[in-house]
Amino acid sequence: MAVAIVAAAIPARALGTAAEAALPAVAAVPPSNAAPAVEQKTAVAEEERWYGGTALMAEGAGVGLVIVGGVMTNQPGPSTPALGKDLIAAGVAMWFLGPPVNHVAYGHVGRGFESLGLRLGAFLVPVAAGFLLAGAINHGGGVLCIGDPPPQDCSAAPAAIIGLGVLGGIIAVTLYDDGSLARDTVAPRATGLSLVPRLRLGRDEAVLSLAARF
Repeated sequence: MAVAIVAAAIPARALGTAAEAALPAVAAVPPSNAAPAVEQKTAVAEEERWYGGTALMAEGAGVGLVIVGGVMTNQPGPSTPALGKDLIAAGVAMWFLGPPVNHVAYGHVGRGFESLGLRLGAFLVPVAAGFLLAGAINHGGGVLCIGDPPPQDCSAAPAAIIGLGVLGGIIAVTLYDDGSLARDTVAPRATGLSLVPRLRLGRDEAVLSLAARF
């Protein structure tokens, strides 16, 4: 914002007389004594910015939809369970896609793909490990040890690995992605007060003004 705080009108004749009086003084300075102008550049330190707030809100909304959808799937009625499944799918999609889209919106496309890969890995790695373990130790009983008749000597370890692995992966990825990955640096905003002189020359007068920017 600029605000003019001082303005003065100077007659053009007086301005010309003052300029003529100043010319001899300027000409009297030997060129060899004039010090060369040195441009000094000051390095401006960048500020760190955290932009993970939007991602956290998207993940929170996604978790809320999953919880509400899980409750609705156990309610009676022809349409309530189906709606609950749709809410669960929408909540999972928000958890997967919300933070990557947030990275892309702030200009970090590579981080967006990294975030999506981490979230896919948080699910796929524990699930794959659980199924591989079930195939090795349950001998056809599957992960949940169900069947007709029920399988004998079936271990619940694969199901525990999947459940705990997915839960731990979700927590770890959320903390890393939203806490550490969602940070960048920006130039600091200009603060303070600066004065800008302005001179406007007319036919009969010259207007000198002083503007303040803040």
